[in-house]
Amino acid sequence: MVESPVVYAAVVLLLAGVFPAVAARVPARLFEVLPPIVLSYAASTALAMAGCWRAAPGIDGVRTAILAHLLPALVFLMLVRCDLRAVAALGPRVLGARMVRSKDSPVNGTSATMSRGISELMGGW
Repeated sequence: MVESPVVYAAVVLLLAGVFPAVAARVPARLFEVLPPIVLSYAASTALAMAGCWRAAPGIDGVRTAILAHLLPALVFLMLVRCDLRAVAALGPRVLGARMVRSKDSPVNGTSATMSRGISELMGGW
């Protein structure tokens, strides 16, 4: 069991580096479906659930620092690989409807109503 914050940080950073390295060298369908960052997060969560480390003040501080600083950087690096021309090619109708859906709550059904309203305003799909 990991009890040291330094060892915890080393394990998390190792997981963050292993999956991208393997994805770069091994052409597998798995990496086309799930990005390495998702696999790193899933492996870290699985290790935590398996009891490899438990909540302690030092580990919580490292976890908070990693979530506050490293995770946004990793997400940014993942988005750098995104093809912005392909996203822009979706067009304003699709992107506008997507933004409306993401702001509405899917529980009360307003998402579908708002999307239909936007679709009618824009002249249909």
